[in-house]
Amino acid sequence: MSSDMLSDNVERFCKKHQVNKFIPRDFRRTFKTLAGQLKITKEIRDRIQHHALHDVSSVHDDRYDYSEE
Repeated sequence: MSSDMLSDNVERFCKKHQVNKFIPRDFRRTFKTLAGQLKITKEIRDRIQHHALHDVSSVHDDRYDYSEE
């Protein structure tokens, strides 16, 4: 899906549901909160959102890509 198409769909959704202000970060924040309520660990939530993990194990040892998760 192109960014223009996504933008158009989001704009249409906001108008339909009377959402005044929307930024993409809202999706990320909502996901992080709801996934936590579902007991998904913070590590997995961070990986899903491509947050950098800076501990030695994550940087050098763990080569699994977690795509399926």
